[in-house]
Amino acid sequence: MEFEDSESFFPLISEENILMTPPRESESDQLMDIEFAVPFECSTCKNNTTELRRYLKCVSNESVPLIPHTMELFDQVFVWSDLLQKNKHSSFMMMRQWMNIINSIDNTSEMKNKLEYRQDVVKFLEFIKYIVASNGADRDICEGLTNEVYGLFLYCDRLSEFDRDISMLGEHESSCFHGCLDVYVGVLKILHAVEIKSADSPESCFQRKTLKQSVCRSSASSFISMVHLMVWELVALAKNMYKMIPLHDLQTRSPFPCPCVLEVWKLVKMMMDHVHQRNRGEESFYVLLFDIINRILQDPEPQDEEMESDFYECPPRSVFDDENGEFCLWLLVHMSKMAAAHSMPQNFDLKVTEIASTVVKFCLSKERMTEGQLRFLVAMCQDLPMDTRATILNLLWEYFYKKMNSNFSFNTKSIDSVRTLCKSAGQHLELCSRVSRGECKVDDNSYIRFLSLLCHTLQDKGSLSSEWKQMKGRIFSKFHIRRMQELTETGLHNFFCLFLSLAITADTEEIITRMCKYCDMIWGSEDLGVRVSLMRGMFAATLLYIQRNISVQALAEKLVGIFNRAASDLGRDEMRRHSHWTIVCSYLEHVAEVFERSTDVEMSQHVLIGEGLGKLLDVCRTSEINGVVITVQEILSKFRDIIRRGFVMTAANSAMYSALMTNLTPPLKSLCCSQTAPQACADLLATLCLVSIDCKSEDFVAIFKFSISESVNKSVSSRFLSQVLSVDGFLQQLSEHFPSYDVALIQAWLTSSILVPQSPLRLRDFLQVPAVRELFTVSGMEPPEDGQIIHFIQAIKKTYDKTTGWKERICLRDKVMLYFVDIHKQIAPVLQTLQPADVLRNVYAVLGYLVKHCAPVLFVQSKPDCPLPNILTTLIVPHFMFNAEKPPKSAFINIVGQHLHQFVIGLSKLEYRRATYVNRKLGDIVSIYLPKYWSSSLGPARQHPLVLALKSSFIKDPSETDIAFRHFLLELVCEKYLQFSQQAYNPNHQYAIKFLTEVVKHTAEPKVVESDCRIVLYSILRVDLLTPSQQSELLLQSVMESVCLSQQNTDISNICSILSKFITDHKKGHLEAVFNTLHKLPPKCGPYISQVSSQLQHCLIENESFRGVGRDNAVRSKYYNLMKYFNIGS
Repeated sequence: MEFEDSESFFPLISEENILMTPPRESESDQLMDIEFAVPFECSTCKNNTTELRRYLKCVSNESVPLIPHTMELFDQVFVWSDLLQKNKHSSFMMMRQWMNIINSIDNTSEMKNKLEYRQDVVKFLEFIKYIVASNGADRDICEGLTNEVYGLFLYCDRLSEFDRDISMLGEHESSCFHGCLDVYVGVLKILHAVEIKSADSPESCFQRKTLKQSVCRSSASSFISMVHLMVWELVALAKNMYKMIPLHDLQTRSPFPCPCVLEVWKLVKMMMDHVHQRNRGEESFYVLLFDIINRILQDPEPQDEEMESDFYECPPRSVFDDENGEFCLWLLVHMSKMAAAHSMPQNFDLKVTEIASTVVKFCLSKERMTEGQLRFLVAMCQDLPMDTRATILNLLWEYFYKKMNSNFSFNTKSIDSVRTLCKSAGQHLELCSRVSRGECKVDDNSYIRFLSLLCHTLQDKGSLSSEWKQMKGRIFSKFHIRRMQELTETGLHNFFCLFLSLAITADTEEIITRMCKYCDMIWGSEDLGVRVSLMRGMFAATLLYIQRNISVQALAEKLVGIFNRAASDLGRDEMRRHSHWTIVCSYLEHVAEVFERSTDVEMSQHVLIGEGLGKLLDVCRTSEINGVVITVQEILSKFRDIIRRGFVMTAANSAMYSALMTNLTPPLKSLCCSQTAPQACADLLATLCLVSIDCKSEDFVAIFKFSISESVNKSVSSRFLSQVLSVDGFLQQLSEHFPSYDVALIQAWLTSSILVPQSPLRLRDFLQVPAVRELFTVSGMEPPEDGQIIHFIQAIKKTYDKTTGWKERICLRDKVMLYFVDIHKQIAPVLQTLQPADVLRNVYAVLGYLVKHCAPVLFVQSKPDCPLPNILTTLIVPHFMFNAEKPPKSAFINIVGQHLHQFVIGLSKLEYRRATYVNRKLGDIVSIYLPKYWSSSLGPARQHPLVLALKSSFIKDPSETDIAFRHFLLELVCEKYLQFSQQAYNPNHQYAIKFLTEVVKHTAEPKVVESDCRIVLYSILRVDLLTPSQQSELLLQSVMESVCLSQQNTDISNICSILSKFITDHKKGHLEAVFNTLHKLPPKCGPYISQVSSQLQHCLIENESFRGVGRDNAVRSKYYNLMKYFNIGS
């Protein structure tokens, strides 16, 4: 290991240089305890401060402990008297050797670690300190020891050169850093001892080596010079740390990179203050610190000067840069905290306030202050003493007032840098409430942080303090009409944040009143953003009033006036409609929020329900009305909750109810009657109805009757019923105030289910209605979980079937007829336009199902006004169907074709032969619709509805009732289409043949077809005779084949009689055609031909006799062929 002064180095163990004497006990009772002196370590550094405090106490009492006669240092034992006289130079040489070992990267000694070397260094310096303290009167000794101490700095790094995070240093670098602290503090203690015991010693060369002449005062002592050096070095160390850490992280970091640095600051302060107390001519520690801060602010760019290598630069160049102000404030804040933790000197707060004001002014005077710097500045001000903050607030307010229109966002492209304004009054108030509590979030901008600081400080001072009154005066004086006109949307947001935060803090009504006065200056602004911001801020003030239980009438009157004007202009001024609509939406949104955050309406909230609300329902477009209705419905729901929770109708509740009914009911009723009424209208009407239950029963009944009236849109009515019926106790209230409600309610249900395909109404909503519940009880049906109107119809049918007594049946029928008596009126508009298509389909589907299952309940021959005739006239046989000149629309024909069979099946359950009306209507149906559905319009696989109506007779062993109706319908077909009148058939008789063909083809039971023969066989034979066709031939064969299968072992006389009548009626003039027609019968029909063969033969002879020309060979040939075909002998 090499040393700069190698020639003066002596061996470590030398009898010539070190007098080795065994240790001995001192005769004094107060010996110095060197073991208290330990090197700086983060875990034990507070011990250093404790030891210094004990030492200073001894010095103040002038009772310095005695020095031991011997001391073991540097692996040697020294006699302190010889150390001062003979071995001083060699002991300091060993000290420097130990320092080199500590600073070396490799530990060449395996006997000791570096901490033990540092322990020796500290003990040596402590030893020198006590020597000086006990022999300070000897100037030569002090001067000699002091001169030796100076050379130690050549073997020690500067603190300002550690430009890395101290907490992240490696083991070696950490050891070097803490070793520097050991030396700096040890030397300072020695100079402190010199200062105390040798106050009159001349200025030493140490001062000349450490301070520039421009900085050094001629009268400064070595101790003061060393303090200057150490403070500058500690400041430079803090500046290095400041540069390494981002601004937003600095708010939670201190200038003390490790606990040892904090303790060094404390040690310097303690020694400086001790000297200051003993010698009032010397400056205190904080005076020195404040001077350094002023120097940093005044000299941001020191000039470069060449210096000798062994001279320390004081102050270091690294301290000065463009962020001197922020750094000084950071340092000042933490030094103030350090002072607050101990006894503060007199007038300390005043001095801190002065220097803090200087620093803040310096920072705010920059041409360009970034948002990051502003946030840091305000955050640091929050940690200043309260009195200091109160003064600093004036400077900050002057700055932020000029920047009111700024959004205070970072000038980056990051999305986190974008500052968004509060979108609602509630958010605004929550922000201001948090600000008034002095709470800040990480993403709060500098302005919000300033407001938080302002409110927190004023709260600490109290609302009666002079600072609070002065600050209010300063703020109020800044706003006038010109300044208010300059505020943008962002500026107004900041304006309201200021006033709302102050109002929450203290003097709520005074500040809000003043805020409203300023807002009145710019309500006429044409800027839409400004007007919306004004409304949002005023509503935030309204919410604050409600929180504080202050009447909002004055604020509400201002706001509702603006809303009423915008609502009126919405329908008149199309050029500015967007602007008016924006104001309206903003108002409604905030009114809903006011009621949402209100626990009652005792604060005059009813004033907000203005006449503009009703005007909106009249002038809004279809796309706009939905949002308005939903918002109003939310207000009503909240009001209903308030009423139900209070259980009493107060004057405020009555005023609120009156405002709602007066302004909402007329336009809402008009809207509900329109064909384009939105579904939300039903929700609003339902909520209004429910509110009226607790307020005024007359309104409750009136609203209910209106909702189920014919004029109301059925979609609205349907949704209304689904809303109110699910409310507990609704039906009970309805029964008390509207006794006959059940019939009207079921009528509304039926109408809505028919006219609203996707009706929300379900059976479960009506099971509490007594009439409905009784039907299901008697019918024995279990109501389905998701039952609909179809299940109600089934219950009617089953109840009617189970009712056997004629009186009970009449009673049930009369009751059910009331439900459907006016249904034809409800569906008439749909049938006139045949639109919408889905509604039209639903009408036919539901009513077709109703007629199919409940026709006996809907028809009484003696009651012309019973529902069934009206239903049939409206849906199946309207008058226009009898107008041949005007064909019906294809949409009508198609929809009837899909459901006609249901109506026919329903009519089949009536006394169709006795009831003239039913008989006539079935005849009309056959006449009108039999020719209609044989085209491809129904699809190739679709059966004719009249064929489908006889489906129950197609099965094996059909009921007698089904066969009877089948025969009746066949009779109608034959009567309408297969009667030969006026020498011609009906032009559509071929459709009748086709119908009969389909019926026979689908019939599975031959006996049924056989029974049909008495009705259709003669007509089929005659049609084939007069207008032969392949279709009629196939029909004839199909019928006779079924007859042959059915009558294999039974009497065939009935068929033979039909054939005989056919032969008799057509033998004159058509005998040859008769033979041709009979020849078309299947071969199995031989027995029937055999029975009529004699009649045929007689007819043949009679025909020849009538002609009088002898034998007719052509006819005879036909006859012989017929006999031969059926294998009958002549």
